[in-house]
Amino acid sequence: MTDNPTWQHKLSSKRKDPGAWFDVILAIVASLVVILPIAIWGWACVWSWISDGDSNSGTIRNVGLLVAALIAMRLAIWRSRVAQRQVTQTQNQVTTARLGLLNERYQKGAEMLGSENPTVRLGGIYALQRLAAEDPEGYNIQVMQMFCAFLRSNTRSRTESARNETVISGATIESKAYSEMDHDIQAILIAIGTRSASQIAVESNAEYRLDLQGVKLFGERLITKDKLNFRRAHFHDADLSGFTLFEPDMASSFFIRTTLKGAALPGANLQASVWQDADLRDAEIDGADLSGSLFWGVDFHRASLSNADISAAKFASSNNPSRNLTQSQLDLAIADPNDPPFLEGVVDPETNKPLVWRGKTNAF
Repeated sequence: MTDNPTWQHKLSSKRKDPGAWFDVILAIVASLVVILPIAIWGWACVWSWISDGDSNSGTIRNVGLLVAALIAMRLAIWRSRVAQRQVTQTQNQVTTARLGLLNERYQKGAEMLGSENPTVRLGGIYALQRLAAEDPEGYNIQVMQMFCAFLRSNTRSRTESARNETVISGATIESKAYSEMDHDIQAILIAIGTRSASQIAVESNAEYRLDLQGVKLFGERLITKDKLNFRRAHFHDADLSGFTLFEPDMASSFFIRTTLKGAALPGANLQASVWQDADLRDAEIDGADLSGSLFWGVDFHRASLSNADISAAKFASSNNPSRNLTQSQLDLAIADPNDPPFLEGVVDPETNKPLVWRGKTNAF
């Protein structure tokens, strides 16, 4: 049993203060002075009621009825407590059984995910996805950690061969050099991206971030009916070259040394994201929300920023400005007139002149 210094201090204080004990004794005596007369008066009233005008037999009968009523009341209370205990025990048993079943499902899903059989792996992914959705508090973060670890370990560069098309969990997927392993990877991407609001809330409360550092999704094209949610993810050292995904939500994510050369993320929500030494050469981020984002040492060579919202975005730090961003590229973007982008120290590589914001406004 651990010591409680506060409790010990209070106890020692009471021991050292005789006045405190005197106050307690005084309170007890005062209570007796008040309660005892009331109790005597109450008993006199009851006795008067059960004996007034009746014979001895009547008095005994009335006393018996009163005792029986008291016993019946006590018995009812006892039965109620027993019933409540039984209900509590039943609920505990049901909860224990449910937790055991959920844990069994988790263990089985994890085992299936590690199978050499691609069909079994897919079954494990779907089983874990359902478990995380059904019990976010208990399993969502564990499942997301497992999915992210699988992506980090199993993604690999794609080749420039013919595209195949398949359907996974209601989403049409086109990819280059599509293989059985790719089915698993895409299924996990969809499972992560379609997390429910309750799952995301659990992650936010726990300050959990998706760990997608080092993933390689070169040349992958993913088309879904839903907007995939990868908010607050870590994409450090990830290779997303040529990766295509329409309107993903990647707000507040980190792109440190991330390669997105030739990637297409039109309409993406990249608000308040952090970019450092990232490669956006030839990337298409038209219509994306880049407001409030930080771009330090980012390569924008031929990146398309048409109608991209760069309100309050910072394209330079004190000693690490973004590079290869031209005035003509910048003029295609939009911004809140009250929150223009920060461009100090950023130079147009074609004219060698500092970039300036010319005030193209967004549709506020």
